[in-house]
Amino acid sequence: MKTNHVTQINKKTFFKVVKCILLFNFLILLINSTFFTQVNAEEIGYYQYDSRLNAWVWISKPWRPTAATTLITISVKGLPPEYSTELIIDGKPIGVIRGGENKRVEVDKKSSHVIQVDKEVRGALINYEGVIVGTRYLCPGNLWNIELVFREVTEVVPVWYRVLIRNDSSYYWDYYVTYEYRTRLISDLVEKGHVFEYIMEHEVYVMDPYGVKSIEWVKDGESIILSAKNLIVIKDEPNVKERAIFKNWIVNGIPIENNVIPLKIDKPTVAIAEYIFETKYKVNVYSEFGTPLLSKPDGWYFKGEDATVSIEPEISMKGWKGIFGGKIVFNGWYSEKGLESKSVTFNFVVDEPKNLEVKWVIDESRPIIIVLTLTSLVIAVFIFILYKKSFLLNRLKHVKSESNELARLKAEVEKLKRIVEAQSGKPIE
Repeated sequence: MKTNHVTQINKKTFFKVVKCILLFNFLILLINSTFFTQVNAEEIGYYQYDSRLNAWVWISKPWRPTAATTLITISVKGLPPEYSTELIIDGKPIGVIRGGENKRVEVDKKSSHVIQVDKEVRGALINYEGVIVGTRYLCPGNLWNIELVFREVTEVVPVWYRVLIRNDSSYYWDYYVTYEYRTRLISDLVEKGHVFEYIMEHEVYVMDPYGVKSIEWVKDGESIILSAKNLIVIKDEPNVKERAIFKNWIVNGIPIENNVIPLKIDKPTVAIAEYIFETKYKVNVYSEFGTPLLSKPDGWYFKGEDATVSIEPEISMKGWKGIFGGKIVFNGWYSEKGLESKSVTFNFVVDEPKNLEVKWVIDESRPIIIVLTLTSLVIAVFIFILYKKSFLLNRLKHVKSESNELARLKAEVEKLKRIVEAQSGKPIE
């Protein structure tokens, strides 16, 4: 029983000693701010938690606070190397960047940024038919806004400590290393690279005098359709007709005859529609007599065209006057301006609407002469008849007396003949 009692006493004593040691260590930890001094640990690496790997990663270099700046990469695409655009960061120009170039720029990663390039870069100009057109390079998204992202970073950092150690009745300082977890909130940029893309556009100038006139920018490689009317009526009046007839498109100095053409745009383009202008004038001819003839029966002539009009030089009159040679004689072509020509065939150049009227002269000289002649002849005959009437009557009387005398003589001859025959006894032949 005594042995067991001694064993129980020793156990109690042991637990008391352990409690005293633990209490002493706890007191030392409470006063470590006085007796512990942190020292530099630059030569030792540390662990960093990688959220993507969901694991701790050993970083074999001295721990440093996260850098305040970072590098971003800016690229330009679609712009030829001979052209450049201005690069602006947060409103401050920092230089230029050429087409196809990649440029790395250091920026503060603890704040957001606005990166900007020129929205439009002009290319070379070309002159067609006095019209100057060109090429441009357009960047629809010429602004790049870089936002911040925040995340927690937990790191295991090696730290050296100086510790006060007691050895029996003496104290001395010693050093040891430990690792501490450090979690902090850091900021970073969402993106660290961007490509500014330019689109090539060509200036297209379309001029149709009787259609649309447009100046627009067309993306390189796209197609447009040029369309023009075949016939444009400008004026349609009773005596004047003006119209424009499509001739061809002149595209960058090259004629194309079709009035509707598809056109692929791969360079600055000037397209001008050309027309042939036609002006027609009406020539009207009026005549009271005869039948005037035009070289074109409908009377329509192009401006500057030669025209010929003609008519009979004379026309017989109707009735007895015409029988006796009466006629209507051409006297000239007249217009509003007066006498145009005295020739029955009139050639002229049509440069305006023209109204021609034929003037006539009535020639009754021959019927009058004939009538006068016939009248004179009738009168002469009548006078002659009157003159000869008495002469004939006297002549008739004289002829009658001579007939009576001749009959008497004939009777006497017959009487003598019978006497002779009686005496001779022979008949007389």
